Amino acid sequence: MTPDAAAASITALAAKPIARCVPRTVFRIFVVEGQTAERTVLGQLIRRNPSLQIAGEARTADQALAMLSAASAPPDIVCTSWLLDGGDAGRWAFVEEVRRRCPEARLMMTCPDERVEVLRAAREHGIEVLHSTRDSFHSLRRALHQAAQGQPYLSPRLKAAAQSGGAPQLEEMLGHVADGDRLGLSDLTVGFHSRAIFARLGVESRIRAAAIGPGPE
Repeated sequence: MTPDAAAASITALAAKPIARCVPRTVFRIFVVEGQTAERTVLGQLIRRNPSLQIAGEARTADQALAMLSAASAPPDIVCTSWLLDGGDAGRWAFVEEVRRRCPEARLMMTCPDERVEVLRAAREHGIEVLHSTRDSFHSLRRALHQAAQGQPYLSPRLKAAAQSGGAPQLEEMLGHVADGDRLGLSDLTVGFHSRAIFARLGVESRIRAAAIGPGPE
């Protein structure tokens, strides 16, 4: 290439606009809810928010997986119910399958009550956004917003249960980090849960997290 041609090429490149990273303004939400009333409320709240969009609605885990497989693009958020068909095993198998198929999607779960078992199991499976169906519509909107922002959230009733000792303590979570096999979960779920704990502690490894341990009250 001659000097003149090289100069012309550089000038042409300089004239091109620089691509800028545009913040996300619309988040696509896939709803999995067997209860018609709950699914209707969720759909209405999502459609009334200009920053949210329905990516699909399913009544069962099997229907949801079929729809996700056929979708042209993965959702940003998957909002699922604690009351999925298949009981505990089916619920968590579905959560892991969603993570496998949509690794970038954020998970949110609606719960029928504030039992200790609900909080504990959800946290152990790395679900950080939880809304009790007995809480207000405002709380549900807040949960959707936090999920869109990638931030954890407990609705008021669940937060009260956590503060009364319903949620796992830091010592217990660090024990899970140090020995992931203890949970009997897949590597995918253990890794997801560990990353959430590391972020809270401001560390990047299991060894460092276990070394820090819980700080003074």
